[in-house]
Amino acid sequence: MDQFDDQRFDRVSPDEPCLLCGKPDWCLIAKDGSAAICPRTPEGAVKDLGTAGYLHMLDEVECTEADVRLIKELREDYEPVKKPRVFSDFIDAVKCQLKSTRSKHPGAKIGSRWYYKNEREKTVFFVQRFELGEADSETGKPKKKFIPFKRVDKGWAIGDPKPPFPLWNLGGIGDAERVVVTEGEKAAKALVSIGIPATTLHQFNCPEKTDLSPLKDKAVVVMPDHDDQGELSAHGVMVALHETGCGDIRMLRLPNLPPKGDAVEFIEACDTGREARKRLLQLMNESKVIDPLEFIDYLKVIRLSDVEPEEIEWLWPERIPLGKLTVLVGDPGVGKSFLTMDIAARLSTGKPWPDAPGAKQPVRSVILLSAEDDPADTIRPRLDSMEGNPEKVCVVTSVIEQGERTKHKKRERLFSLVSDIEKLERAIIQHPDCALVVIDPISAYMSGKDTHKDAEIRGVLTPLAGLAAKHRVAVVAVTHMNKNSKVDAIYRTMGSVGIVAAARAVWSVVKDPHEDTRRLLLSVKTNIARDSANGLAYAIVDGVVTWEEAPITQNAQHFLQQSDEKTEESKSSTDEIVEWLVEVLSEGPVLATEMMTLARGMAFNWRTVGNAKKKAGAVSQRVGFGEGSKVYWLLRGDEHRLPKPRKESE
Repeated sequence: MDQFDDQRFDRVSPDEPCLLCGKPDWCLIAKDGSAAICPRTPEGAVKDLGTAGYLHMLDEVECTEADVRLIKELREDYEPVKKPRVFSDFIDAVKCQLKSTRSKHPGAKIGSRWYYKNEREKTVFFVQRFELGEADSETGKPKKKFIPFKRVDKGWAIGDPKPPFPLWNLGGIGDAERVVVTEGEKAAKALVSIGIPATTLHQFNCPEKTDLSPLKDKAVVVMPDHDDQGELSAHGVMVALHETGCGDIRMLRLPNLPPKGDAVEFIEACDTGREARKRLLQLMNESKVIDPLEFIDYLKVIRLSDVEPEEIEWLWPERIPLGKLTVLVGDPGVGKSFLTMDIAARLSTGKPWPDAPGAKQPVRSVILLSAEDDPADTIRPRLDSMEGNPEKVCVVTSVIEQGERTKHKKRERLFSLVSDIEKLERAIIQHPDCALVVIDPISAYMSGKDTHKDAEIRGVLTPLAGLAAKHRVAVVAVTHMNKNSKVDAIYRTMGSVGIVAAARAVWSVVKDPHEDTRRLLLSVKTNIARDSANGLAYAIVDGVVTWEEAPITQNAQHFLQQSDEKTEESKSSTDEIVEWLVEVLSEGPVLATEMMTLARGMAFNWRTVGNAKKKAGAVSQRVGFGEGSKVYWLLRGDEHRLPKPRKESE
């Protein structure tokens, strides 16, 4: 019964267990008390529904074969068509419900009753309050239960009528210019008793079910109960009132109320009804007019005639734009980090770009996030070798958590692009001349997000791109290249194509297939520069990037194909798969089904992949139990990176 969730049935609970077996789970009880479905009690059932359970009719209601056929479809969004029990006298209906309520709450008794009438003053339905004879543990107030009773052709039945519902006290608000809408009937009745026109909605949290047209063109004050849920529901009511055409809409939060308090407590706290009316009218007049549209999501639309054209700003002209995301992709060990350090050194000292040696540039700061290189033994020595200024280069090593969450103890963890964008923004603000943020590699900061899933990648990179645009800084994300030589260069980025799609410029770093020490910086994609931006060649000599003057006119695809052909000649199929497995799984565990899809995309034989798995140091591990469990592939020692199994309640 896990998947069954129908409007006409309620799940049992520890507070209201099954009447048949006494258990607090699995069973279902009809809202009108006429039927139950219990998988544990076959005795007395009118029908065996198989895996759904046993159908029991609690009241003497006719159940036809057609009804039974429909009930069998519970797992297919079945909505039962039942004939409700009809009472000729509404008092009999109330007494029947009281009897049912006392089976769970022996001290229950009948409380107040509120009638909802149409414009002809005929009662459509009423809401009966039942006092349960128990105190609420949170507020200390008596517990209560509200049951609707609807008028039918031959009498009364338990349940709501077909929407739209009429407003309560509809006849009392017709001539009023201003009406108060409360969260409950008792509060509305209290206001009416002191001469303030008031109404309420049956199901205050579902205003779309009520006909609000009688309030059109009136001034309305919404007066919710004193709790968060009441105020949240009031927002929805005000939106519905706005759509109805109400004019002046206000929300009044009554002062000095106890938790979940309302107008009743406010009036009781005053010496007289006249004083209460005077104070309430004053508060209503002083309350602020609210635009309900501030409570709903909307599309932000701008007219292009209102947009001032701007030229693209460049950090490195035609290569790395300011205010945008740039991706730098290449195989491990090819020299991507040396390249980003050369860029950082140039910015920190104002040294010209290699393809514009005569053009000076301002000195600017750089923020580095490096998960693979140590600041002391790698990053600083490289910057010094390139004659950079360490005062202008900052390295994010970790996030320090402190405060109540950590019991006022400091806790250190890795930076996350998922949860720490605001912290990165503060770091940028603290360095006003910051022009570049380098994230190397970006996969290390994804907090378990699947880099092969487009939606998850875009969900992380979109805020990052927004941060770059807001502060006019260039963001360079470094990532690895996959081994699929059968696709174009634009699809060679490891993980989802969403990484390439989110970037405005993508550059690849490859080895020259004819000269092992030579590196090539080649354009893969550019949305905002020349389509055929020339590449550059460089070598790493004694820890320093040495650039060649002559541009590279061939594109990335040309050199990648040559490099792949050379690689194919020098390694066996199994060795290639082993290298591919290590590269993919180094970013974290991957679902076995996803691995099969990736291998198919690489044109690898799945049996060969399985044979290469052990050689790559990879293992399989199941997370969770039963139907919801999943099998992951991961490198040995990466068990701590597996997602935690979800609890049933989640």
